[in-house]
Amino acid sequence: PELYEFCKLLPKGGDLHAHDNTMISIDRFEKVIRENTMISLDENNHGTLFTINSPNIPEGAIKVEDAIEKGMLSIKELHNLLIVSDEDEEKGYWNKLEQLFSSIGDIYNDIPTMEKVWEEGFLSCYEKGVTLLEIRDYAYEDDLMNIIRDRTIREAYYRVRKIHPDFLVRVIGCSGKDSENTIESA
Repeated sequence: PELYEFCKLLPKGGDLHAHDNTMISIDRFEKVIRENTMISLDENNHGTLFTINSPNIPEGAIKVEDAIEKGMLSIKELHNLLIVSDEDEEKGYWNKLEQLFSSIGDIYNDIPTMEKVWEEGFLSCYEKGVTLLEIRDYAYEDDLMNIIRDRTIREAYYRVRKIHPDFLVRVIGCSGKDSENTIESA
């Protein structure tokens, strides 16, 4: 722990390959989603998350905060929904990632939630000494989706930049590994 704390204090300069769902700690992500996210639990206590603004909330869904308070969902179970761990190696990491994406996909369609996720991610990077962050962001085929996503990132960035004027962000569009659509440079 002492070495890790020391390393956190060292200037990093840049992180040249970050993703929105990996630059933020699980605790910070949980903080963002806990109060404004609903969860639909199945019989095995696996859950799917929906933001409170979602038109897709199934009957029986409950606020994450309430599910935790009522003992329906533990913090560990919530974290297991949100992260890939060493325990997932037997099942295959990519299988767990696919499950994770489907469990939290609705969150990525909610602009206020994603602005907060980006903001917390940017603050987290800055606190670790990163002053130049290059994020890899999924480029949609739909230009309107790209514009909305870029505006969301930009708004979060501007709020962080007001506090930390030396913090810089670059966005690099990319496609999924299984996508037939790739972005080619001219």
